[in-house]
Amino acid sequence: MAQTIYAADVLPTNEPEKSNARAYRAHLLSFVWPDKMSSEQVNYQNIYQLDNIKRFANEEDAIQSTSIMDSTTQELDVTTEPNPFLQYQALMDRRVTILSNQTWPMIFEEQGNVVLEDFHSKQLFDGYPELTGKMKVKLGRYLETEIQYQHFIFDSFTAPVEQINQTKGIIFDELDPFEESGLFNEITPEEKVIQLYEPALVLSFTAERKTASKKLNYLDHPIIGSLLYFEPISVDDAEHELMLQALTEEEMVRDAEASISIEPEESLDILLNQSELNKPPESTQ
Repeated sequence: MAQTIYAADVLPTNEPEKSNARAYRAHLLSFVWPDKMSSEQVNYQNIYQLDNIKRFANEEDAIQSTSIMDSTTQELDVTTEPNPFLQYQALMDRRVTILSNQTWPMIFEEQGNVVLEDFHSKQLFDGYPELTGKMKVKLGRYLETEIQYQHFIFDSFTAPVEQINQTKGIIFDELDPFEESGLFNEITPEEKVIQLYEPALVLSFTAERKTASKKLNYLDHPIIGSLLYFEPISVDDAEHELMLQALTEEEMVRDAEASISIEPEESLDILLNQSELNKPPESTQ
């Protein structure tokens, strides 16, 4: 017991850095092959319930939903090297449809650790992503990667629009007397309806690969192709990028909360107070 206490007293207060920790930037680019470039028949499954399918209220929610750093967030850290897949995306955009081009900083404390990441495509149809996925990376002798994909095909249908932008006039229902004025007839048919989408079919599959860092990997599939690349970085750099990412997500949440409209009575009081403050002083005789 005395030896244990003595050993505890002489231990340094600062914990030494874990020498077994490893850090990487994982780059994943996913795209859809055109129909004419794939001859293999792939069957999609019917979707009967939408309860478990991810949907977002707006684009901001879609960005906040996943811990991604894509080409739109490269400005987070000016010292960070550009996404190496941006050059591939520029070349491939002419022949295929890019669904996602994302980068994650990953830290593995020791051999056998697993890192999980969710992602989805930027393409949204009424809030539904065209592609969703889950990536699991395990650090072993190699980086063992497993990616679960879901690719959706959508049904489209139309619904009437009750009103549009004020600059184009207001659309009322068919019983409204303003229809006789000709205002409704001036609206083009395209502005009378809106296009709605729902997932109708889904293709689910898993891609697995053992990879070495600094090696470009192609994950083949008749419908969804992927490029995968692991870039070794220092643990400090990975922690810094994760911190910046967390701060950015927090700022997005604050901005979203600030954009919520206030109550009418409260907004009226604010306008009245502002008008009083901006009111010029009365002239004295």
